This record gives sequence, C-alpha cells and structure tokens, in this order.
Amino acid sequence: MGYIYLIENKINGKKYIGQTLKNDINSRWKQHKNMCKNSLGNCLYNAYKKYGIENFNFKILCICFDIDTNRFEIDYIKKYNTIYPNGYNLQLGGNNRKHNEYTIIHLKKVLSGINGPNYGKKCSLEKRQKISESLKGEKNPNFGKKISKEIKDKISKTMNNFNIEKRKEINEKISETLKNNNSNKNNINKNNKKISQYDLDNNLISVFNSISEASKKIGVDRMTISKCCNDKYIQYKTAKGFIWKYYNY
Repeated sequence: MGYIYLIENKINGKKYIGQTLKNDINSRWKQHKNMCKNSLGNCLYNAYKKYGIENFNFKILCICFDIDTNRFEIDYIKKYNTIYPNGYNLQLGGNNRKHNEYTIIHLKKVLSGINGPNYGKKCSLEKRQKISESLKGEKNPNFGKKISKEIKDKISKTMNNFNIEKRKEINEKISETLKNNNSNKNNINKNNKKISQYDLDNNLISVFNSISEASKKIGVDRMTISKCCNDKYIQYKTAKGFIWKYYNY
C-alpha cells in the first residue's frame, strides 16, 4: 500500500507533495520533523527552519497500490502546482527525477561555496584513483556517445584559448627568470672583477681581487664602490676618500 501526502505552510500557503510506502503514514511525518532539525539545502527543510515546523500541516491525499504511487504523485504535483518556486517540490515526481530550471538555479545557489557538501574537504589519492577508475571505458557516462562537430569546435576553441593564455603565462615567467638570472650573473661578474684603489691625485694605491675584498679591508659599502666604478653614477666619484675603478689589465 502507498500514500500520497501533502505538507502545507499555514503562513504562505506553499505546498509539498510526497509519497511513501510506509505502513504507518504518521511515521513519515515524524521523519520530516526529525530531519528538519539538521537538514539544509532542500527548500522544504529551509522553510521548516524559517517558519517553524508547527506552522505546517500534514494530510493524506490518496491511498493507492504501490505501483500507482509514482503516477499519483506526478498528478498531484501538477494539480497543486507545487514545483519550486510556487511550492516546495524540486522534482516533477514519480520516477522522473528531472529538475526544472528554477530548481537547478536554486540547487546551484545552495550547494555552492561554503554551502557545498564537499567544501573544504580534501580528496585523498586513493579516492581520486577510485573516481578515475569508475569513469573509465564503459563506466563513463559519455561512453559510446558521438560528439557533434559543433561541440567539438567549441571544445577546440576553448582549449586553444586556454593554451594561448597558458603559453603566454609560461613565456612571461621564463622571460622574467632569464632576466633575473642575467642580472644575477652580471652582479656576480662585477663582484668578481678586480678593483683598483687610487688616492685623490689618481695615484694607484692597491688592487683588490673583488669589490667584496675591498669592502671588507677598507670598510666601504660594496654598493658604493660598485657605483663609483660605474660611469652611470656621476655623483659617485669617491668613497672613503679614495677613487675606485675596475682594474685594467
């Protein structure tokens, strides 16, 4: 024996049509009451939370044979127009589990971001492998299906755009890396060059194997010595009372 039942919001009049094969129909209503305490995402349970379960009526619409429950559920959903957003049913009823457009939008909204059942969860390697295996060959929902030329062209265009952007990003990273490497090489080469130390009359005093050596022995900042040796920094002529130049062999 099967039952078709109706749940009605006493405040706004919205309804929900359901079916059950339970022998005790009242146990189905008790189940709704218990689930409303913890269940979210389903618009009916959201309404329970918002208005309070005490503001909903439960009544039996039809008693029928088990094989007729799907048909009667579909008929009553149509009769009372209970598909969301007019009511609380998210599906057309019976074995037809197809969602309407409003339902799809609603489900996307309530199951996205932090409301999603898998939000913040990490998928283990073992689980990913199981998912991969479950979608291989004949298990894949698209196995044996032919893809139209239009869809193939769209996929191709999407992948081309993706690859262009990816290549551009990779090239920019490579270019930046090469610049940094060249800059570092230049700095290393300059630091390894011999440095000549002169007095203010341009008499050679000493020759150092590198800027670092001169910096340590004389107590002059390495960057300052480097700028003195570089013609670009005209304002840096001397440092610590000495003239500094790259050593000419």
